[in-house]
Amino acid sequence: MVYKRGKYYWFKFTWKGQPFYFSTGQANADVARTLESKKRIELAENRGGIKKKIEPPTLRRYLHDNIIPWAEAQFSGKPKTLKWYRNEAKVLCEYRPLADAKLDALKAPLLTGFKSSRLKQGRAIATVNSTIRALRAVLNHAIEDGLIDVAPKFKILPGANVRSWILSPEQEPKYLNACTEPLRTVATIILDAGLRPDECFRLKWENVRWIDDKRAVLIVPGTKTEAASRIVPMTPRVRDILQRRWEKVGKQTSGWVFPAKKAAVGHIVPNTIYQPHLDAVANSGIREKQFVLYALRHTCLSRWGASGMDAWTLARLAGHSNIKQSMTYVHPTDQSLHAAIGRMTARGGDKIGDNAEITVPDGDSNLLVVTTELKELADNGEVLEWPNRADC
Repeated sequence: MVYKRGKYYWFKFTWKGQPFYFSTGQANADVARTLESKKRIELAENRGGIKKKIEPPTLRRYLHDNIIPWAEAQFSGKPKTLKWYRNEAKVLCEYRPLADAKLDALKAPLLTGFKSSRLKQGRAIATVNSTIRALRAVLNHAIEDGLIDVAPKFKILPGANVRSWILSPEQEPKYLNACTEPLRTVATIILDAGLRPDECFRLKWENVRWIDDKRAVLIVPGTKTEAASRIVPMTPRVRDILQRRWEKVGKQTSGWVFPAKKAAVGHIVPNTIYQPHLDAVANSGIREKQFVLYALRHTCLSRWGASGMDAWTLARLAGHSNIKQSMTYVHPTDQSLHAAIGRMTARGGDKIGDNAEITVPDGDSNLLVVTTELKELADNGEVLEWPNRADC
């Protein structure tokens, strides 16, 4: 029997009077049923106390027969993740020493040759590291499948470029004035709400919630991770442009905010928005190679961090699954650290262990009201499920 326990599916059955309980480590029911069948077969082949040794396949065969079918079932609703698995599997198969080696023969020297080969081809360090991470994931699956006992510790290359360039306040109006629609609206939303470009492309009118005459929020479904599902209050600028766009389409209650007739998915996609972005960068006179569309999200998060926003709040609004990601944007000064302790003491922070009442700062009152109202709506099933604190 396959059943869900927490985040993952488990299965249980009785074999020769002995109960078996296993966590599949999978969130997909079909994959869990497949793993249950494989476990039953393993037990059947091991009857009589004779354990049948499983010969590990080559990396190429394992990718083709196991990993890609698993990824297609697991990430059918996450095209970018599925594309990543497919692309990295192709890269691994192109390097024959790795691809033709059996899973239990994959050692550090083989990976060293792979790294050198990719770097000689002119690949960026971050690109090479992406493939190494994919190989790690593949070997972890091989352990779960009982093909190998332990995975080698493959190290990623140091020195990868980290996205650090941000759009300055002086450059922002030049860029936005050079943008055509819908790029101008998309760019403004990313700059003010910190959405990932793909999250912005997939916005629907049912994701836009008007609270009152001044307040509104964006409900981000989140397709990348569970933490990506979140609620982001709109700035006045974002509310203004989205309200005008909403009124222009007859105040729709459903449908894409950024529809595209030519796109098979119904909404704008990277291929239809990136060229206008390149044109806007050129026309604005901003000469910076790192100015990709995603740099607008980096700009927003950097501004949040510089404003004094704490890492937990930034993680919640940005949809980060790891607080370490958010901490890179938060750089508190000595003065702000002392001020934080002072505020805590003034509010009875030394009595927190005794259930002291904590007052929300005045500057956060609007956000508190918005999130409280939305929580009530979520409890009534009117909006998406409220993300758990642990998912931040």
